[in-house]
Amino acid sequence: MAAKKSPSKPSKSSGTKPVDKWAQNVDVKEGTLHKALGISIDQKIGKTLINKIVNTPIGEKIATPSGKSKKITSEMKHKALYAKNVNKKY
Repeated sequence: MAAKKSPSKPSKSSGTKPVDKWAQNVDVKEGTLHKALGISIDQKIGKTLINKIVNTPIGEKIATPSGKSKKITSEMKHKALYAKNVNKKY
């Protein structure tokens, strides 16, 4: 008997196709990160603030553009990471 070889490439019949737009059918509630930070929806949240939220440990405080300090929660961190991933230029 011949030994079976493990395929190095997935078979074409596997039915998987590469997806370019991964978040096309997501129901996004706009303004949730603004509300969590206490910023009006008219103001733009910059990339530096989003990166600061993502890189700050949960439980620590950061200064917001409105002059208040906000405590980083896991929910806020998830929202900031989502905003960072969606706004990437392809």
